[in-house]
Amino acid sequence: MERKDKELRGSSNGVIGSYHKWLKSRTQGITWLPKLKGLSGKEAKIPEESKEVQALKAELKKTRVVKEKLKVPVTRVRKECDELKDINVTTVEALKQETKKARKEEWSKNKFQRALWGSSNELKLRKAEIDKSRMESMVLEDKLKICQRSKRSLTEQLSKIKENMLIIIDQYKEKVNLVASHRQMLEDEQAKVSAL
Repeated sequence: MERKDKELRGSSNGVIGSYHKWLKSRTQGITWLPKLKGLSGKEAKIPEESKEVQALKAELKKTRVVKEKLKVPVTRVRKECDELKDINVTTVEALKQETKKARKEEWSKNKFQRALWGSSNELKLRKAEIDKSRMESMVLEDKLKICQRSKRSLTEQLSKIKENMLIIIDQYKEKVNLVASHRQMLEDEQAKVSAL
């Protein structure tokens, strides 16, 4: 409302008396308006189109024909693009699933490798213990062989000592019997002497 009020005011901001005065004041600088008024009763002449305009119209017509021809391929391409987008979404989802599956398999593989590594270390420790036990067994076997050889040697020595002891005992018995027979002989001789 304020804008319209300002437009209806003159240069001195006074109110213009009528619309015709206001229109006249607004159209003072327009030079072609009287000529247009003069032609209002006559049929307006249509200017001939220039060659450049005709060429542009022909080009525009060709462009429209090309546009019409391109509608079907563009529609097909758009449809293919939409299908490719769907395929791409499906492929991305499949890749996500495969990646998830591969990560899970990798995790399981790493877990199995860690378990295998732990078992391998445990087997190595057990093998080391077994090797140590074998070495100790071999040392004990060697000591046992030495003890057996010593036992056989002691047995042989004891057997020889026993044989020697038996020989000595037999010799002692012979000497005791010899002494006894000599004593008996002496006693008999003494008795004979006493009897005389």
